[in-house]
Amino acid sequence: MQLILDSTKIQGYLACPRKYWYQYELGWRHDEPNINLIFGEAWHLGMEVLLKHGYSQDALAYANLILEEKYREHFAEIMDSSYYPKTPGFASEMLSRYVKQYSNDHDEFDVLYTETSGCVSVGHKREVYFKVDSILRGTSGMRKNRYFSLEHKTSTSQHWLPHGLVVQLGTYSHVLYCLYGPDTYGVVVNGAIFQKTKPSLIRLDMPKTPIQMQVWLATVNYWIDLIEREHEFYENEKDNDFDVMHSFPLNPTSCQDYGRICEYYDFCTAWGNPASRRDSIPFGFIVDKWDPRAQKTTHKMNLTETPKAPSREIQRLACDRWKHLENNIWRREYK
Repeated sequence: MQLILDSTKIQGYLACPRKYWYQYELGWRHDEPNINLIFGEAWHLGMEVLLKHGYSQDALAYANLILEEKYREHFAEIMDSSYYPKTPGFASEMLSRYVKQYSNDHDEFDVLYTETSGCVSVGHKREVYFKVDSILRGTSGMRKNRYFSLEHKTSTSQHWLPHGLVVQLGTYSHVLYCLYGPDTYGVVVNGAIFQKTKPSLIRLDMPKTPIQMQVWLATVNYWIDLIEREHEFYENEKDNDFDVMHSFPLNPTSCQDYGRICEYYDFCTAWGNPASRRDSIPFGFIVDKWDPRAQKTTHKMNLTETPKAPSREIQRLACDRWKHLENNIWRREYK
């Protein structure tokens, strides 16, 4: 079975295999728009405008316009008081603060790509889909002549910004290594903290060495192995009338996230074998299966082992050399 995986799905499986099953295998989601996802998408569009057009007042006005248009597709102005500070008005203030705080950006890096999606090899006939917010080449300081990604993140707390070991940031660095080899720097988290009283902007450098990427590659393949195994278990048991579903087990330590109870908590509590109910969509939910291939981005890349990928990129693929150990376990090597 060829699974369509990206960092979001892998990270979701790590959090809880059963939640992964509900969310990505069944595609069950609340039928109301998610303010955090929609606002994040709108902020990304604003950031893309500033990267492409600079930090002039005209570019700032255009960024505000694009951000609000995206936001208003889902939330009317009457809802702003409920979702404040994640609103277009507050975002406009943050964008103005952003261009002032980082006014020298375009003297410190060249913008090569914005919003770019595609797939990249992580093993023999194994790939992961990705979307990077930007690909930049440094022109000064410690990032001079090195390639990095400025990844935009919105949060209500600095403590909730991603750390250096999350799958997603490793995937971005992997893409950069496949493109630029040893000239890769890594990822810079471009954080925007939306708090009512103490909003702030912060950047966190997450450089990656080849050894660190070797660890990432081994870790990702380990978890993909488990995801594939669980899918095989599920295919074998889903049509049986068992009292308990054994595949995609629960992780009882992940029932709360950011202080909120998991949206599937009641199902896990009430149902021994939710596979027997997979065709009965609960009230308040819809089927909306996440497919990373459907992402609308400015650029597309194919970094897999296919004739479509540029030979220079293929030569630099981090996972193009495999060794067979004495105990018949395949080891992926990062070069």
